[in-house]
Amino acid sequence: MSKSELIDLVKQSQSFHRTNQFRVDFVLPEGLRGDFDTARLSLNCFSAKIPGYSIENFEHEKSGAPKTFHAASIQHGEAQFTFYTSKDFSEFTLFDKWRKLAINDETGKLGYFNDYVSSVHVVPLSNNTRRLMNIELIECKPTTLGETDLSWKSENEISEMTVSMSYTRYIPTIN
Repeated sequence: MSKSELIDLVKQSQSFHRTNQFRVDFVLPEGLRGDFDTARLSLNCFSAKIPGYSIENFEHEKSGAPKTFHAASIQHGEAQFTFYTSKDFSEFTLFDKWRKLAINDETGKLGYFNDYVSSVHVVPLSNNTRRLMNIELIECKPTTLGETDLSWKSENEISEMTVSMSYTRYIPTIN
């Protein structure tokens, strides 16, 4: 492929999406609504990974016929979000309270599924902040609250935290 053919191909594709053009909207479970500023949470989310999936196969074999592999189920990866941590650690507090809706570590009691799952919307944006698509993560819940590094060596760095979330399925909607 020549250089001019490559340039034409890039022009036809209307350029490429930039990784820093996105927004994440968190819909909190009922038990957390009103207690936290979801607009600030979305603003402080500086990294999001659009989840992937894999199709699990099963082997089918008939006597004398070649083996075939058929789709059996779909496995979703976890979504990951990284946040700048506010001075009041409200992001940590939110996800810790969300976790406690699922399992109370003081009593060991498990919460009701519908009380601790919600949805999260990952929204890739165009250059002019137009929504390109909406990826809604269904029945989403936090599964891992990552470490937050604190250090005397890092004088002017902003602390960060990463949250992994599982979900049952996702719905991509092209705008």
